[in-house]
Amino acid sequence: MIQRVESSMKGVFSGRYTAEMADPVILFVICMRVNRLLTLHRWLLPTFNTLRLWIHLKTSPPEGYLYGYLYLYWRGIGMMQYWKNFDSLEAFAPVSYTHLTLPTSDLV
Repeated sequence: MIQRVESSMKGVFSGRYTAEMADPVILFVICMRVNRLLTLHRWLLPTFNTLRLWIHLKTSPPEGYLYGYLYLYWRGIGMMQYWKNFDSLEAFAPVSYTHLTLPTSDLV
């Protein structure tokens, strides 16, 4: 015998809706487009590295990582990540900006 369970939802809401968050959320998007499909040596390694990063985030999420998903499209791969704050993202992937600084002594 099958019992019918009443749902607490009253119906489908049409239109667009947004969520209000008390704290800001960081959205980090990584994408790669493959221009030449036959040049495997150029795009295969970055594709595997993107997959490895996604698997690492799913199996052992770092502190501050909220959610993320991987998507494939016709000519590439992409990943979207949601983080609690920028400090959590920067702690996961520290970056050195020394290669971007200009020598100030030569400019004066």
